Amino acid sequence: MLGFASALRAIRRNPLIGGLMEVEPEVVLPSMINDGGRTLATVRRFLAGQLRREQGAGHVSGEVDVELVAELMVRVSASFLVIPSELVDLDDDEQVRAVAERFLVPMLEPALQRRGARDFG
Repeated sequence: MLGFASALRAIRRNPLIGGLMEVEPEVVLPSMINDGGRTLATVRRFLAGQLRREQGAGHVSGEVDVELVAELMVRVSASFLVIPSELVDLDDDEQVRAVAERFLVPMLEPALQRRGARDFG
């Protein structure tokens, strides 16, 4: 989940996007939600394409609904970007990676594997 941490870092450190989110978050949020979801859908399609490539390479199970997983990941990322967290320090890459590994990576595992891990864990 290095990609999750590095994507959040890149967006936050981008002088235009990150700077605008820091100085005028009230401008960024409406631009994300008042476009009928087009911005999030564009990012979701990109991420779903990346996940499909990982499926093709055998790194992500073919059982995974990449469109739905991409949707959830994009929404989690967007919320971290626009709503400050008191629990997760987005400037701490190790912490962000740990959160991603604990909560996002399991979405990439086959349903039976997840069920089995819960049954025995």
